[in-house]
Amino acid sequence: MTGVLAHDEAERLRSAIADALSGLPGDSTQAPDPARTALLRVVDVLESSAGAVVLPADALVGTQEAAELLGVSRMTVVRLIDRGELSAQGGSVHRKIAAAEIERYRTATLTRRRLPYASSRRTSRMTCQPTGRSALVSGPVAVLDACALVPIRLATTLLWLAEAGLFRPLWSDQILDEVERNLPKLGVDPDRARRRVQNMRDAFGVETLVDGFEALIDEMACDPKDRHVLAVAVHEQADALVTFNLKDFPDQAASPHAVEILHPDVFLFRLLHQRPVDVIAALAAGVQDLRRPPETLNDWLAALTPVVPMFANLAADALGEFPETVSEVPALVQADERAAIASFGEPGTGQPRAGRVRLVLRAAQRSRPGQVAHLRPRGLG
Repeated sequence: MTGVLAHDEAERLRSAIADALSGLPGDSTQAPDPARTALLRVVDVLESSAGAVVLPADALVGTQEAAELLGVSRMTVVRLIDRGELSAQGGSVHRKIAAAEIERYRTATLTRRRLPYASSRRTSRMTCQPTGRSALVSGPVAVLDACALVPIRLATTLLWLAEAGLFRPLWSDQILDEVERNLPKLGVDPDRARRRVQNMRDAFGVETLVDGFEALIDEMACDPKDRHVLAVAVHEQADALVTFNLKDFPDQAASPHAVEILHPDVFLFRLLHQRPVDVIAALAAGVQDLRRPPETLNDWLAALTPVVPMFANLAADALGEFPETVSEVPALVQADERAAIASFGEPGTGQPRAGRVRLVLRAAQRSRPGQVAHLRPRGLG
């Protein structure tokens, strides 16, 4: 990669630094190792990075320059200052930020992105309504895109795990409205779709519903129709955005905000990897509530396989039961996204035990115990 300095220029600069330091007065003919190392490190950076900028640590830059250094918009920098995440000098109009402060924030953001969920997450308490039961949430904060909430079994699996405190879910009115609009396209009665979304609102309450993000929408660099979803994640400093539409959220749009864009299979796999006992216990508790018809956990995972095959097979492995799959390699079982969503059909109307989040009752077709359902998708029109 070509940097600010070409290789021959960098070599000449290294030689010049060595000559200059060797002539320093004193008993030693060489500068202290830290000074020499720092100077040569600057040359290395200038040689390897085309976007390298060298500033004194106490140099002050404006909000626009800070935005360019961080790879975000100027308004994002302003909001970071207002929230106290970036320290600035000066009044509300002409604010200046030290180069050292910009580097501190950049390093902290990168560190947060690289930490595994188990060690980097915030701890909070989430109350499930209307029973008032609360769970200590010590996992990631994740925005659930509408496409992850439409497949009935996937949505229920996610919400069972959220109710157990394995992660904190977030959504907005726009996301839930999109779920309600799309369910009838898959054959779900509009009244049932409305009740299903209302059950989600009632169960998780205002702690999950995000507002106040609208000013961020136009700044998002992802697909225009999905900007409101990324804006929710950025506004809440979420750890992840869970969606099937990975291509609509390119890395350059999400990475400056430290938001990971994750396929539901990957997100669930990470939870399972970090907390296998808790995940299996939450699923078992949810499946125990199923009455119309009753299912075993193995039945549930088998029917979940077409949508999140890696998670379903590894969860069955952790359970000690192995559902048959439609492939000799379980992790490679997959279905077309739209077909997989359509295959879940219309939910029924059973009543859960008090206190449990309950959305799933009946799939379009059922699998026999221990087998994956070979689901025939309904039309999407």
